[in-house]
Amino acid sequence: MLTTLPNATQAAAWSPDGTRLTLTTNESADLRNTDGYVLSADGSSLRRVLRVREGSQDSVGEWHPDGKRVAANSDADGNRRVGLLTVETGEVQWLTPADERIEETAGQFSPDGRWLSVIRNVDSTLTPVLYDTATGEARELKLPPGLAVGTQFAHGGSHLLFSYVTSTTRPQVLLYHLADDTTEVLLDAEYGDVDPADFVPGEYVRYPTADGLEVPAILYRPRELEDGKTSPALIHAHGGPTAQFFRGFDAQAQFLADQGYLVLCPNVRGSTGYGVTWRDANLLDWGGRDLADIAAGAEYLKSLPEVDGTRLGIFGGSYGGYLSYMAVVKEPDLFKVGVPIVGITDLHRLYEDNSRVMPQLGYYFRTMMGDPVENAELWRDRSAITHAADLKAHLFMMHGTNDPRCPINQARGFRDALLANGRQEGRDFEYVEFSDEGHGAGDIAGKTRSYRLLTDYLARRL
Repeated sequence: MLTTLPNATQAAAWSPDGTRLTLTTNESADLRNTDGYVLSADGSSLRRVLRVREGSQDSVGEWHPDGKRVAANSDADGNRRVGLLTVETGEVQWLTPADERIEETAGQFSPDGRWLSVIRNVDSTLTPVLYDTATGEARELKLPPGLAVGTQFAHGGSHLLFSYVTSTTRPQVLLYHLADDTTEVLLDAEYGDVDPADFVPGEYVRYPTADGLEVPAILYRPRELEDGKTSPALIHAHGGPTAQFFRGFDAQAQFLADQGYLVLCPNVRGSTGYGVTWRDANLLDWGGRDLADIAAGAEYLKSLPEVDGTRLGIFGGSYGGYLSYMAVVKEPDLFKVGVPIVGITDLHRLYEDNSRVMPQLGYYFRTMMGDPVENAELWRDRSAITHAADLKAHLFMMHGTNDPRCPINQARGFRDALLANGRQEGRDFEYVEFSDEGHGAGDIAGKTRSYRLLTDYLARRL
């Protein structure tokens, strides 16, 4: 055990000589704050080396081969930026432009130290970018919109190796030749009996909110849309909430589009990838402005000529399950059906369970919604169980009995509240528990089962 710090601590990388370790933790009273530290290999001499400002999320990562500098990240300027930190002096050479609406995360240094690889998050894509550590100039790779994962240098630094997906292609392992910007497929995707030509592209859109902003989203349309005929549509709410829908391969969206549904995947307020203001816009406001963005998404779908506005549904897992519950009780006239999966219905009960079983989640929850006593009235209002009597949509609840993040009592409690308010299982809602699952399906068999249950339900109810 190298550290005994009270808050979550994440180790990053050993120095080239193995004597020091970079890590990120928080010693501030501000629970949202993180700082970068260096620690000796024997656990001594913990020293903070990066704090851009109190309350920002600052971190340190890989070491430059010279053993004097480390990669650094900070969102103090409103977007996640990458820089080079000189450990002894604390001086930072920022590489990400401060005036551009992009988010970047530092990766590895090339063996010769010339390049620092980063992943650039812009418009729901993750693209590798190389920064020249001497000049600070950026080199963008020539790739179609998609997601790069696991970027690392290969062949002595003359190539980059990574997995890459797009909205219509499954993961491929690519070798990028830096000398001539060509790409070699080392491991191609497998599709089995499925024809990749049947996949529909994820269309990157922005739709308006009631307060004049725009929500970025990805829209999937069925390949075969008959002229003059309207189709049902779904909103998929993502988990997190500090997460994001990307323009990668979304098997569930493809499956639902193939079944004839339009699927809208919005990055509502609280999502990552669009700067600090957007990410933090639902602090102390779960089920508030984020839910308003869901409602605006429903109105956007209604505006599309190919959508039947009377046949809208919402589904999602974890925090997406929370929004699915909240949408059908707080906006009871918008959706015909809702499908919350491993969702949240009672914030106080969730906090009690998380604090006991997974303290790091209790800590995270306090960073998002504040103190359970001081904010008790807010927590009750933003719990779907408080508003169970207002349900109008038909509901299909799915939950694993072994879920430590969102325990089964979240679903059972809401089911009991529905029954207490005169709702009947079958007529007003459907309910299923999986005794072999935790926080969602962890294998192909479980995912296939959930997909089939979902589409069977939608075919009957939507």
